[in-house]
Amino acid sequence: MTKSKLIRNLIYLLVVVVVVYSTMIIFGDFKKNLKDIGQFKWWVLAPALILILINFLIRELKWDFFRRQAGIDVPRKGSWLIYFSGFSMCISPGRIGELIKPFLLKDIYNAPYSKSVPLVFCERLTDLLGMIFLCIVTMPIYLKSAQNSAAAVEGGASGFLSMRSQLIIYLLVAAVFMIALIGMVRWRKFVYGCLNLMQRMLPEKISGKITEKISNLYESTFSLLTARNLLLMTMLAVFSWLWEILGVWVIGYGFGVNEVATFANIVFMFCIASIIGGFFFFLPGGLGGFEGSIMWLLAMIGLTGAQVFIFMLRVCTLFYGAAVGFIVLFYTSRIFHKNLLADLEQMEQGIEADDSSTGQSTASET
Repeated sequence: MTKSKLIRNLIYLLVVVVVVYSTMIIFGDFKKNLKDIGQFKWWVLAPALILILINFLIRELKWDFFRRQAGIDVPRKGSWLIYFSGFSMCISPGRIGELIKPFLLKDIYNAPYSKSVPLVFCERLTDLLGMIFLCIVTMPIYLKSAQNSAAAVEGGASGFLSMRSQLIIYLLVAAVFMIALIGMVRWRKFVYGCLNLMQRMLPEKISGKITEKISNLYESTFSLLTARNLLLMTMLAVFSWLWEILGVWVIGYGFGVNEVATFANIVFMFCIASIIGGFFFFLPGGLGGFEGSIMWLLAMIGLTGAQVFIFMLRVCTLFYGAAVGFIVLFYTSRIFHKNLLADLEQMEQGIEADDSSTGQSTASET
């Protein structure tokens, strides 16, 4: 792997994103899209970005809470910088996006992966739980709006019933999956039974090392996922995401979307589209899944041809977060006198080497 491979991958991904969004706008209602751009109230971007930044700042409190609960003793400023540096990889390809924060804790403060990796898991888990909670609360309001819109269209009732069933299934799948995941993590006997089975099935040369690492990760995760921690941090996630969604609502005001979509509608659409994008699509940031879902949800309440609004929404949330992350990452590199991008590439290279050696060991044993 050359030193520029990570940057090249990010550039390739950004090119794909630009092509996808350009296609959406050009092959949609082109005249309407140009009109939307021309009539957009550009002044709303400043308050929208401030509101979205407040979400980022509040979510960092959740990260810091789990860090302190895990017993990772690092300076508050360093923890803050590492958290926001992680935003730089929110649209990264491969596994490096989720690993950047534990890696930076290891690289800068020598914090063990067994304690830092569970922070990422718990942080994302509570984010999803918060979104599921917001979906459950706002779904009746959205469905009422969609039903009213369908009533005004001939044959709209059958489409509404199909859409309602799909949304309920999506939400149930997400909720059941999260409950089952938490239940398995809290079920020690089951987890260690699986570890013992895996140890017997794997070649002796690698089984002990792998099961020991997994056991250490599990113990750290188990200590973080208490009922108190989950409840407190899920409620904090709910509070933080409402700020970002308020920013999305402000963007919607700039396009006149709020004349049809209430704040509760936007809360539901943003959260369920994020869940669908995260669960059923594997591209970073739910790219593709989020856009398709929210376009469908907007159409169900009578808002068609909202491609420019969706594009602006993503620029001000996902790509804005990535920009903030890169700024903080470069600042962090200067503060600690490290080339963190080069270090990240070495980490990714090490992961690939570990996978290759593990695969070769397994093949030779069999």
